[in-house]
Amino acid sequence: MKTLFDILKATFLTVSAIIGAGFITGRELVGYFGVQNFEVYSIFSGVLFFGCFLLIYSFGRAHNSYNDFNEKMLGKKGGKIMSTGVLISAFISLCSLFAAMDSLTESLGFFGKVPVFSIFMIVLVSFTSKYGVKGLEKINLVLVPVVLSAVVSALIFKGDFKFDFAFKFSALKGGKTVLYVTMNAFINLPIIFSATRGKNKKTVVGSAFLSAVILSGLTFFMLGAIAFNGSGAKDADMPLLHAVGKGYSFVFGVALFTALISSVTTAYYPLYEFAVKTDGKRGIIILDIFAFAFSRIGLKNIVDYVYPVIGVFGLIYIIACIVYALKVRKNNKKISGIKKRFIEDNKRIKLKRRQV
Repeated sequence: MKTLFDILKATFLTVSAIIGAGFITGRELVGYFGVQNFEVYSIFSGVLFFGCFLLIYSFGRAHNSYNDFNEKMLGKKGGKIMSTGVLISAFISLCSLFAAMDSLTESLGFFGKVPVFSIFMIVLVSFTSKYGVKGLEKINLVLVPVVLSAVVSALIFKGDFKFDFAFKFSALKGGKTVLYVTMNAFINLPIIFSATRGKNKKTVVGSAFLSAVILSGLTFFMLGAIAFNGSGAKDADMPLLHAVGKGYSFVFGVALFTALISSVTTAYYPLYEFAVKTDGKRGIIILDIFAFAFSRIGLKNIVDYVYPVIGVFGLIYIIACIVYALKVRKNNKKISGIKKRFIEDNKRIKLKRRQV
């Protein structure tokens, strides 16, 4: 029972980090998969997510922090550069979330163009982040099921999907699918890395599988709903909101607001840690001001132009992790072989002594 509960906590923490602004609005999905020939690639993304989560969870389970791991894998200088890249990516993700909040309130006719909700969330997470990863687990153990239930309900009751399964191999779309997964893994590395710390191997595998299934399934059906509504939904700032229509906008609004809140908590936390360590309360204030200012660029611009660049860095990072994992495995085999020979030699020596 404890393992099952640990799997759910790690899964919901991971999903909460990834289903933020770009994902839950559909903007990110449309940009990477399009609304045609997306079916097989959305399923393929699930396979890639499983592999990435399994890799990062395994390292996170055995190391104190992603900073320590990066320095161990890439050396002190390389590790610091990579950790800085992770923080910059988390900052960009946070800004996209604030931009999505303001875009949603404007779309639903709340507060006009006044960014009330994003300002409120900045203030809120500035206080809640002090409770750490344990606090995030508790928050998202409640919020993520609400998000999933609301999105699934909106999609089911709307009931309009378009799937053709006319698979046409596309190197471009395959490459985009890889970058989509590595981008999400890299942006949310601090949270994914921490999700299974101290947990057993069953939790690692179970969480990786369940997280991948949830994300791949949502991608598949959300894109099906957007594809049914044609170019109008595809070109919208929030494609899925356009696709579900006004009749289900309230249900989707609940899902989106909840998803944005849960994702803000996970995106903000590593930045909060860095700001506090660097300059205490003043560091938090500076972080909040810069995050709010950068979010004025807008959700569509951030997702369409900045996220792909992060995906490239994410791909480099995942490849480095795979190479490091193979190196560690090779070294472990050598050590095991040496130990085995040492034990066998001792046995032979003892046997000869007895014979003498």
